[in-house]
Amino acid sequence: GHAEHQPVWLTERDETPNGAEVLFLTDGADSERLGDYALCAVLFDGEDEAALEGARAQWRALKETEHDLTYWRQDSAGGWSRND
Repeated sequence: GHAEHQPVWLTERDETPNGAEVLFLTDGADSERLGDYALCAVLFDGEDEAALEGARAQWRALKETEHDLTYWRQDSAGGWSRND
């Protein structure tokens, strides 16, 4: 409750009651409101073949929109690198 006082809002609904500017999508979730955010991060398990294929399908669909996309990959040491 009290969305106006919550810097992080966890929900299964496609809502932004706290006026968030960043959206994190997990477990194959999608949003009809991506344009409402300054940044959207799609998190998935790259070792899970079903999750990976779902993320690839999501990427292909988003490539057809006006959104700017970047892909980041975690290395074995836990660091992150941008893959273009």
